[in-house]
Parts: sequence; C-alpha cells; structure tokens
Amino acid sequence: MKRPTLLGHPLHPLMVHAPIGGLVAATAFQLLGLVGLPANEPARWALWFGLAGAVLAIGTGLVDLLAAPSGPVVERRLFQHLGAMIGAVSCYGAASVVQAPAATLVLHLIGLALLLAGGWAGGELVYGHGVGTPNPLGEEPCTSRRSPAPAERSSSR
Repeated sequence: MKRPTLLGHPLHPLMVHAPIGGLVAATAFQLLGLVGLPANEPARWALWFGLAGAVLAIGTGLVDLLAAPSGPVVERRLFQHLGAMIGAVSCYGAASVVQAPAATLVLHLIGLALLLAGGWAGGELVYGHGVGTPNPLGEEPCTSRRSPAPAERSSSR
C-alpha cells in the first residue's frame, strides 16, 4: 500500500505535531492551574485541539502501518508506538470528561508520559530503522538501518 503524501511528503509526520503540541500544552496549563493561575479554559481548548488533531494523526498513522516494512524488530517498535499513542489519547480523552481536578491532572500526567514514550518509539522507527523514509537514491523506502555502500550507490546510477 502506498503512503498518503502532500507535495511528496508523508502525511503522518506532518499530522503529529498539532496533537503533540496541543496535548503537551494542555498538561502545562493543568500544572499552571496548580499554582493558582487561571488556566482551566486554555487547558480545555488545548486539550480539544490536541484530541482533534490526534484523530488525523491516528488515521494517517494507520495507513502508514499498512505500508510499513515487515520484520520482528520494526514490527515490535511499531506496536510499541501504536500502543503508547492509543494509551496517551485514551488518557487525554478520559481527562476531557472527568470532573475531579486531581483525577484530571493524573490523567494528563500519565498521558504525557505515554505521549513521550510513543513519540520516542516513532522517532526510533524513522531515524533508527528508516521506516517511511526514502533511501539515499530516492527510491523505495528503506527497510533497515543499512545504507548502500558508496560502491553500490555509484554502480546503481
């Protein structure tokens, strides 16, 4: 399956920045509320912005999952990324309906920890395993860490 792109760039990496920013900001506003600053309204807006963006990121991520290379190491990291992100969005989603301030803060903090873990796993997929990135010759996506040796690059041109 081919990955969805915009102007030649994959969509999932483009879509993850808005929800990450919104959800991290929502957590930051929750923490600011602890010290007495009026942060409930900005926290609510940031949370809804992050959750709305997460819908787009999840959709493009699931399409990318179907196009990802196979192999036990990559598949394990893919499911770590997916599991952490589902957990993070679930925590933030629950925080959006819970009324108790202490429970909301706990859900935000757990969601943030899962968001960080899932983001790390996603970065490891791209930067550690080359998932979704073109190889040095601009052809099919890489499926491993290994780049062609200089002799292989020049002979394949």
